Amino acid sequence: MENKRLKQTFGQAWFSLISTVQAAYNLAPFIVIVLSGVVLLVTMVAITSTKLMMGVVLLIVLGITIIVYATTNNFGEAALALVAGLLTAYSVTWTPSKFIAFIAVWSAFSFSAFLLTSLKLASQSEGLYRQAAIAICNHNSEVDGIEKKLQKISNDCPIDGLGPIQKAEVILLFSYRKLTIESQVGALKAVSILSVITQLDHKQIASFISDAYKAFDFETPVEQEKLVDILYESIKSSPVSPEEFIEAFQKSRRFVLSKELKPKAYLELLKSLLASGVAPGEIDQYIKEEQIV
Repeated sequence: MENKRLKQTFGQAWFSLISTVQAAYNLAPFIVIVLSGVVLLVTMVAITSTKLMMGVVLLIVLGITIIVYATTNNFGEAALALVAGLLTAYSVTWTPSKFIAFIAVWSAFSFSAFLLTSLKLASQSEGLYRQAAIAICNHNSEVDGIEKKLQKISNDCPIDGLGPIQKAEVILLFSYRKLTIESQVGALKAVSILSVITQLDHKQIASFISDAYKAFDFETPVEQEKLVDILYESIKSSPVSPEEFIEAFQKSRRFVLSKELKPKAYLELLKSLLASGVAPGEIDQYIKEEQIV
């Protein structure tokens, strides 16, 4: 009776694993092939020895514990998961059939989690690109074409400082700020660079970059590359943190966007006022007074 139930469990686990792998393969073939090969190789080696089977199970338990701790940052919860996993692992007499069933169920769960996460991210990023395309297009008939162009900008970005969702959020912000599609190529790269250097929120950097692009009105890729250097040098040479510098910029951006001040003169004045001890939140008033004088 027990052997019959074990065979049924094994069959169900195997069927579930095959179905999940097929779905995941349609989404990311290369990753699925590599992971499937690794799982198959480890399983074939492990079933030759009870100690090896136990070792693989313990490694899986340890891996789960590390993931739980990394995602929750809760030592107690991770420790509880570890203890539960260890007690379960040591309470089972591992045989090749039980081990294969365990690996099949675990692999099915892992592939399912990967599949659901990937689909969720793809759906979320697709929605962001659709919103960006709608914000920037002139006619509804242009939405699909513009959406593809925006996705291509994200995919072709040579700097890996941002994740796929972060890139989509940045492009959406650019579109709301009415940056042209051509400008977004260099602007996205600039956000990736400055986000890595300053470690600030990507949306905060994107807002800063979009305003700078409008203020300097650089159009060619060479000029845009130069603009990144100008902005970085201004942040670096300012006697405040990058966060304070960008906050001061946001508080006084109207002076440069309205063309009351030339961009380079504005940046020099901004650095000078910050160096003299003016708080970022008061920059607007001090620049106004400088203009009056």
